[in-house]
Amino acid sequence: MVLSRSCSRLSTVPCALGEAGEERKEKAEEQEQMEQEEQEGKVEQRKEKAEEQEQMEQEEQEGKVEQRKEEGEDDEAAYARAVGGALPARPSADEIAADPSCRYAMVRAYKEAGNALFKEGRYAWAKRTYALGVSLLIECYASYERLKWDYEARVPCAQCLSNGAMCALKLGEAEEAARLSEEAAACGAEGSDLVKALLRRAEALLLLGRAAEAAEAARRAAEKEPRNRAAAEVSARARKAARQAEAEAERRLFGGVDLRRAGLKSRKEEEKERCEEEVERAMGALYAGRDEEAVEALLPLSGREGSVGLRAAYGAGIGCYHTGRMEEAAQLLAAYFKRHAEAAEEPPPLGGVPLARFCLAHALYSCRKPSEAREQLLRFVEEAEAAGPQKVLNLPDGWMGRKISEAERGASRLRARACSDEARADALTMLALIDERASGPAAAVGHLERAAAHADKGGVMAQAAEAHDNLANAYEAMGESAKAREHRERAHAAREAAAKKAAKDEERRMEEEKAKEVNEELKDEGAQEEAEAEGEAERERDEEAKEGEARNE
Repeated sequence: MVLSRSCSRLSTVPCALGEAGEERKEKAEEQEQMEQEEQEGKVEQRKEKAEEQEQMEQEEQEGKVEQRKEEGEDDEAAYARAVGGALPARPSADEIAADPSCRYAMVRAYKEAGNALFKEGRYAWAKRTYALGVSLLIECYASYERLKWDYEARVPCAQCLSNGAMCALKLGEAEEAARLSEEAAACGAEGSDLVKALLRRAEALLLLGRAAEAAEAARRAAEKEPRNRAAAEVSARARKAARQAEAEAERRLFGGVDLRRAGLKSRKEEEKERCEEEVERAMGALYAGRDEEAVEALLPLSGREGSVGLRAAYGAGIGCYHTGRMEEAAQLLAAYFKRHAEAAEEPPPLGGVPLARFCLAHALYSCRKPSEAREQLLRFVEEAEAAGPQKVLNLPDGWMGRKISEAERGASRLRARACSDEARADALTMLALIDERASGPAAAVGHLERAAAHADKGGVMAQAAEAHDNLANAYEAMGESAKAREHRERAHAAREAAAKKAAKDEERRMEEEKAKEVNEELKDEGAQEEAEAEGEAERERDEEAKEGEARNE
């Protein structure tokens, strides 16, 4: 019954639909026409905008071409008219002798002129101006290396080189941009200047298709400024490009071959093995005292991920410290400890962690970063005391059934020195110096007392004498004359002991030399007697031969 009533009501609907259908159809057609007209209008509008944009781009390109023609390197007159007259000349030797800062004022003027040209979009002229400023600044020094020793000069020099790289990027000169940005980093760019140079080098290398190198440069930039968005973006882009390039290279090389089933290795695996072998060889050179060789091999590998990069940063940092390259040593070892903290499962290197900490602390102090050096010195003392005295592996190879490599022997010597009383006394003395400068002698006494105790225990009398002299000076400054006298006496006793030891060592050396001379004389006499005996035997043989011939006749 419900169903039949519903059907009877619905039977009237077709009439209503029929009456309204035409009206809705007309409205739909009208709406469709309006939409079509609107769409046609939008298409036309987009077309006009595209044509307008294309015309603007063409005009802009023509303007740039014209500008580049105007700024062409062969057009010296145009550059001289627009720029040259406003730039200072290179100061003479007499002017530099009278006021060394005139060199810095000159290069800053060229940098500011280049910046102004860059803002105007005159990239070729800006690049030329930066380059000219650097060239004239170098002429103010005996050599480019001497310029790098002058902090006030190398900062604007590195900035000009880096800005020149940016101009080269704008001009599409990727090779030039890569070269200039690399020179900026090598010139000693620091902080944000170094980050800019690294990012510009990464951009240039990406344009050149050298994605792996670009990723390394961008990684270094992001590591120095983790919150720098540009560094993070370029780093991510470079890593992606490097992965794609590597995957494409493997696809071209191996096609659809299943490498593992075929018993083969991918290029990535082969490269990893090659790098591990190179690190092992270079670390052996480091432990053998061949620091330059080790640094040359390890430095390019220090930015790699994983164990290879970690060990390379460790070895390259220590090698740079040993060769006096303190800024590089500080950067590499700081990076090592940061990555070491993130790789807890990585075993410590053969040379030990305290060795790297000691080198980092001294490098930071040499770079005039006392607060950072202080933190590392405190950690070094803590780590060295926890490790305790280390044995030097002077046992013969195969002792107790164990083979000892030359790398292990060399590493054990470095490890023993780093954890020695002498090294700890040195670190504590440096801590005392930093704290004394910051807070006065009272803040230094505790460190000096511990330094003297380690120096006495270590048996290096010259160091012990210096440690007690330092304590005497501190107590005198504090007005504690009795303690000052006590340590003066101990310093004097240590010097006497050092003098006696030196005399004994000299006496022993002379005795050894005399014994060596006697041995040489005995050897010479023995050789002479042997020669005479041999000569006599030869004569006897000759006589016997003659007698035999006579009998035969």
